[in-house]
Amino acid sequence: MPVAKAMGPMLRELTADPDSGLLGFRSFPSLRSVTMIQYWESTEKLQAFANDARRTHRPAWTEFYQHAYQGSTVGIWHETYAVPAGQFETIYGNMPLLGLGQVSGVVPVNRRGATAAERLAHR
Repeated sequence: MPVAKAMGPMLRELTADPDSGLLGFRSFPSLRSVTMIQYWESTEKLQAFANDARRTHRPAWTEFYQHAYQGSTVGIWHETYAVPAGQFETIYGNMPLLGLGQVSGVVPVNRRGATAAERLAHR
């Protein structure tokens, strides 16, 4: 429960601060877990937030690790990917904007090329 309780304040803190670097996030709850995907302006801003003892993440992370090995009820899985600008493609077909398209904007496919290889090479 402490992990779940810590996430709300972190997200509120980040979304209230436009300079935090958080561009957006999505949460995917399931029966046994919650997966959250976050989009950040840079790995530097992500690390600055994560390691700042005056902000909500660092104290929550420290508390988690103080209790993490006392049982196997809660786990945390983090992965960080740094994607250079212009090196990704997101295609939407009759869908609302989600993910990278939602946080970085979109360009119609017909304006860049007919195939993924042509569109990515155009950048």
